[in-house]
Amino acid sequence: MKMLRRVIIVLTVLLLGGGLGYLARQDAGYVLVAWGDHALEMSLWIALAGLLTIILAWLLVRQILRMFGRLRPDRARQGVKSLEKGIMYFLELKMLRSKRLLTQGERHSPLPWVNQLLLARIAQAEKDYSTVARWLDKATEENPQVELASGLLLTLSAYESKQFDLALAHSKRLSQKYPDNPFVLRLLRDVHVRLKDWDALLDLQPKLIKAGRKAVEPWQRQMIQGILETRPANAGARLQKWWQVLTPQQQASEELRYDYLRALVDLESPTVAKKALESALNKQWDSRLVVLYSQLDTPPRERLAQAERWFKNHETDAFGYLALGRLCLQEQLWGKAKDYFNAGLALTPLPELYWELAKLEEALGNLTESHRCLMALGEKVLQCPSLPLPAKP
Repeated sequence: MKMLRRVIIVLTVLLLGGGLGYLARQDAGYVLVAWGDHALEMSLWIALAGLLTIILAWLLVRQILRMFGRLRPDRARQGVKSLEKGIMYFLELKMLRSKRLLTQGERHSPLPWVNQLLLARIAQAEKDYSTVARWLDKATEENPQVELASGLLLTLSAYESKQFDLALAHSKRLSQKYPDNPFVLRLLRDVHVRLKDWDALLDLQPKLIKAGRKAVEPWQRQMIQGILETRPANAGARLQKWWQVLTPQQQASEELRYDYLRALVDLESPTVAKKALESALNKQWDSRLVVLYSQLDTPPRERLAQAERWFKNHETDAFGYLALGRLCLQEQLWGKAKDYFNAGLALTPLPELYWELAKLEEALGNLTESHRCLMALGEKVLQCPSLPLPAKP
């Protein structure tokens, strides 16, 4: 088919050439081109031949330029390929190859900010934090819409490099612009935890819950312990307010609830702590809370009666007997306290029960029983081996 087309073209050219030659012999024609004081005179056919030559020369030059263009590398295509391969190697955790391709293709990439963000992430993995900042600045200049991603990476870089004050500044700036973003809030939380800024964490808790952080998290117990150690102003009242905003799932945690109430006993007035403990124990029995309840500095008679009501359904709990015995001591009910301590020891030999009973027996003049309790306490705590001893005289 191509051969036939070429034959037709050749025949057409020959016919046209022959026809034009015949016409030129019949009548040469006349063309005059004048420009100012200059004039050019030629035959019509020479003028047509010259025009045809110019056209053919222009077509030839254009074809040559196209050929050179095809030989010259396509930078845009190379940029796309470098980006695609760079992303593939990044996902495969082949960071060196990814870094080389993304760097080479960044200038001609269709999405240079993608190259720059990935290069920043690679630099972060390499702990090259100055390079992280440089790539992130370029990405933000290239595309302002990546400000959030850039800011998160910048904050992470400062956090990982232990520049916590800088990380706090970055995360606060992001939280002002993106107040409900869960990633921003999580970063802000982590920075506050590392800085031990417990007041800020108390204020941040409602936002974290709103962002979906509804389960118990380790930092919450750490925060309570930190507040107990630092004792900031109005700590008890602020801690109560914090507890009220927690989710039911968080408040149901026995460990978190115990830490909270233990802190409340230490930080708040006995009356406030008593009310909080009674509310918790009315909902769910926890022997550790009963022990805290027995240590409050409030009139013991009412607390003893309340504790005995709770204990009716939990008479196999040795810590419950410990709490009841201590309450009886506060009411100076020595015999009843002794019975509670002995009943608890029959269930579980707690060191606290041995100690309380030893002190009570000594105060009552029963030195032999007190000595026996102290010996049992020593064996329980020290766990020394049983060795031969001389016989009593």
